[in-house]
Amino acid sequence: AAIEASFEHWAEQLASMVEEVNATAVRIADLNGTIRAANASGLSANELIDQRDLLVEQLAGQVGATARPGDDGTVDVYVRAMALVRSTTVEQLALDVGPTNQVVWADDGLVASVGGTAQGLLETTNVLVPGQRAQLAAVGQQLHDEVNAIHTTGFDQDGAPGVDFFQMGPNGIEVNPAVAADPRRIAASATPGAIDGSIARQLAGQTGPDASYRTMVVRLGVASQSVNR
Repeated sequence: AAIEASFEHWAEQLASMVEEVNATAVRIADLNGTIRAANASGLSANELIDQRDLLVEQLAGQVGATARPGDDGTVDVYVRAMALVRSTTVEQLALDVGPTNQVVWADDGLVASVGGTAQGLLETTNVLVPGQRAQLAAVGQQLHDEVNAIHTTGFDQDGAPGVDFFQMGPNGIEVNPAVAADPRRIAASATPGAIDGSIARQLAGQTGPDASYRTMVVRLGVASQSVNR
C-alpha cells in the first residue's frame, strides 16, 4: 500500500510539473514580446530580462531546458533539440499516462527528452516504483513458499497434518484464513500428538526472506539517491 501511495504521489507531481512548465513557457514567450518591443523603442528592458532569465533557469531545473539568445533580445528555449519557446511562440508539453508515463509534445505526441526533475520523476514512476513492487512481491512469494514448505511437514495441536500457513491473495501474501481463525491449526510439532515446538523453531529460524528484504531496502536507498541526483 505504501508503494502504491508513493507511485500516485510521484505521478501527480509529474503531472503538476508539466502544467507548470507550460505556464512558464507562455510567460517567457510573453516577456520575449515585451522585451523585443522595448528594445525597438529604445527603452530599458533589464528588469524584464531578469524576470525571464529566472523563468528560464526554473525550466532548466525542471526539464533540463537550455536557452539560445536571438538578435532582437528574445530567447528561444529548447528541451534537448526541440523548441519549447521560439520567440513568442510556445509548444506545449503533455503527460501521456499508460503502462509507462511519458512526457510528450502535445501537438504530435512525440516523446520529449526531458531532463532535470522531470527525468527523475519519470525514472521513479516507470522504473523505481514498479521495480520495488516486483521485488516486494518476490519477497512475499519467497516467504510464502519457505514457510509453507516447513509448516506442511508438521502437525497441529489436534494431531492433524499442517496445512499451508500462507496463501497468495489479490493483495499479496496473507495468512490462510483457516489458520487465522483457529490458532490450534498451527503445525508447531514434528510428531502427531506431541507438543515439541520443533517445527515452530524451524519457522523462526528462517532467514532467507529477511535477507532478501534487507537487500531490497539497501537497493532502494541506492536507487533513491540516484534519482534525487
